[in-house]
Amino acid sequence: KLGRILSPIFNSELLENCDLFGLSLVLQNPVKARLILTAKSSEAAAELAARIRNEPQRLFKLADSDLLLCAQPPEVDVQGANVQVRFDVPENSARLVLQRLAKVTPVPTVAAD
Repeated sequence: KLGRILSPIFNSELLENCDLFGLSLVLQNPVKARLILTAKSSEAAAELAARIRNEPQRLFKLADSDLLLCAQPPEVDVQGANVQVRFDVPENSARLVLQRLAKVTPVPTVAAD
């Protein structure tokens, strides 16, 4: 059900491996994000964490976009079935996430005088 609720923001492959998905954003420069993911078991959480470490550019690619959610490899911490991921979000990616969360269509850029 997460894929229906959170699309088209996050990669469906990431959402399919979670029973619970939490996101926090700190809107400063740089934007900092923390994901709390709950997998079906501690083994599934360890596998998800390994995939996040090995393929962040694939799992953190924003849906329907060429933008990545993280510029650097994320910090990943596993505790039982929970995976906590922390990373800095590039400015363009943060704007797109906020627009999609708010379900706002971006306004066309107006040329400066």
